[in-house]
Amino acid sequence: METYTILFAEDEDSLREIFTELLRSEGYECLEARNGEEAIEVLKAHPKVDLVLTDFNMPKLNGTQLLFWCRQNDFHMPFIFMTANVERLPIEEMALGDCCSSMLQKPVSFTQLLEEIERAKVRNHDFECHGKAFNPELDPVKKDFPGQQYLDHR
Repeated sequence: METYTILFAEDEDSLREIFTELLRSEGYECLEARNGEEAIEVLKAHPKVDLVLTDFNMPKLNGTQLLFWCRQNDFHMPFIFMTANVERLPIEEMALGDCCSSMLQKPVSFTQLLEEIERAKVRNHDFECHGKAFNPELDPVKKDFPGQQYLDHR
């Protein structure tokens, strides 16, 4: 059985540590990052990540910016966003326009998270997660939408 690798980017240490351990107990390989900048470094070191689980609001580089960077740098894995915000900001709405992104409202139960991971695996298979909202070859108009940041961390 091939290992399924999840990158969990979350600035709240206790939540990240608890969910990481629980995911590992379910057989997932789980990599950790405290913010989007750390997540980019992890992706550079481990380019075979199957899924990114991330908070929308993190210091240095938020979850939406992390998605933008991934799509611009040919990382096409599914994203699961988590947020405590009741209202989504316009930039979050744009991020959720990506064909392989979804959102969970905090507090998130572990059962709920596992169900969403299973849905993400199906989306990845069905769509090959070539993030339609951020792939300029598929949708050149979206390349310059307001708020998008092209981050060059190569």
